[in-house]
This record gives sequence, structure tokens and C-alpha cells, in this order.
Amino acid sequence: MTRSGGDFQPRPLKRLFTANQCWTSFLDAGGLRDIEVEAVTKMLACGTRILGVKKYNCDKPDCPHVRYVTNSCGSRACPSCGKKATDLWIATQLNRLPDCDWVHLVFTLPDTLWPVFESNRWLLNDVCRLAVENLLYAARKRGLEPGIFCAIHTYGRRLNWHPHVHVSVTCGGLNKHGQWKKLSFLKDAMRSRWMWNMRQQLLKAWSEGMAMPESLSHITTESQWRSLVLKAGGKYWHVCTCRKTAGGRNTARYLGRYLKKPPIAASRLAHYNGGRA
Repeated sequence: MTRSGGDFQPRPLKRLFTANQCWTSFLDAGGLRDIEVEAVTKMLACGTRILGVKKYNCDKPDCPHVRYVTNSCGSRACPSCGKKATDLWIATQLNRLPDCDWVHLVFTLPDTLWPVFESNRWLLNDVCRLAVENLLYAARKRGLEPGIFCAIHTYGRRLNWHPHVHVSVTCGGLNKHGQWKKLSFLKDAMRSRWMWNMRQQLLKAWSEGMAMPESLSHITTESQWRSLVLKAGGKYWHVCTCRKTAGGRNTARYLGRYLKKPPIAASRLAHYNGGRA
């Protein structure tokens, strides 16, 4: 065995957070949630002695060689740990997913309403639920029970606030006799149900003590809120149909990218000029 070369060398994302005291500046500015601070703190400590060290000795009593291995953080914000978690999740799902075709959908919201969900994160639970109920409604009208995976994303490719839902559903379902039948969904019908159900949920939120974001501070009465919700977006309530995946193996890999992946891959961090990545 060989001697350890020292503590873990910083990964790209860790270097970015520590360069020019970037993370310290974010903390000083305030406004971060506890869960965000916890995730980044774990990521920065990953692979260091802060999280503990395992000591490995040679099985020969007179051998001086020893190796120290620092513990990992297990945080989803950590590209390394997040990648490992994704790979393990995919391996597990390979034996669980129905070996059939899957269709992948994205349910979006008008950008006018995005700040509402940022100020009222509890509403995000309804976003996932209503997307799933949309598909179940269509399937059960045909007497079928499909398989569904659902994951909410609160950020876009630029890591901006952009709440939307990824839903993957089997292109078939079981009837009451346990027989597999093919299943498809009408895009226009899904979109209409999505827009109607989300609007009704948002109208209900007014009486449940929702907080109004600063960008909508001019909304002070329930009638104004109702007018905004019923007019917001129009054609921007989308249900986007992505490509199908064939079989459980391909689908598990596809789902792993959305359900378990870290927020940003280290490979996307191409350049940092001291002020902007």
C-alpha cells in the first residue's frame, strides 16, 4: 500500500465557491435558506478532514505503509457525490422499471407567476401533484393504471429561477384484469386541464395565507389576484412532449438525469474570470 498524498484536491465547483471569497460574500449578503447553506457547507467540506478520515493499514504488523481516506459529504449539491448517487439510483431502477416505451413531458408555468412560487415554496407540492393527476385522469378514463415518475425543477439551464415539472409516463397501463394496454395522451387536452387546475389552485392560495412577491406588490386585493391568475400566461401554459425512450434501461438513464443529478455538472464550468463563471 502507498502513503496518502494528502487531503482531497478541490473540485471545480469547490474552487469556484472559494475563489475570491465568493461564498463568504453570498453569506454576508443574506437571503439564503438554511437548506441552501447546509448543502454548500457539506459540499465545501467534502473530501476534507472536517468530515472525518478512515485509516487503512497493511495487514502485516511490521509494514509502515498507511493510507488515509477522507469521507465524502453525500450532498446533492456536490457534483462528485451527486454523480455517484445518480449512478447508484440508475443501477437500482434497471430491475424495477417496466420494460416498455416511456414518454417524457414537461409542464411549464407563465413567467409572470414564477415569483409567486419562489415566495411560497409550499405551492410547489401542488405543481407536482396536479401534473400527475392530469395524466392519471386521462388514463383512468380508459380504465388503465400507468407508471409515472415525477420530478420538479426550480431552475433553468442558466440556473435561474424557473419552476417546471418533468413527468415520465409509460406508454401503456394495466386494466382491472391485469392486462397491459397501449396508452397515449392528447396534448391539447392535457394543456387545458393543466392550465385550469393550476389556476384554481392559485386562486385558492389567496385564502391560505400566501405571500405576495415584491414584483407583484401592486396586487393587494383578491379581485386583483383573481384577474392576474385568470389572465396570466395564456399560450405560455405549456405541456411539452419530449422524445420517447424505449425499454427500462434507456428510461432509467434518462430519468436519472432529472431525478438524481446535481444542479450543475463540473464539466459545464468552463471559465471563471474572477467575477463571472
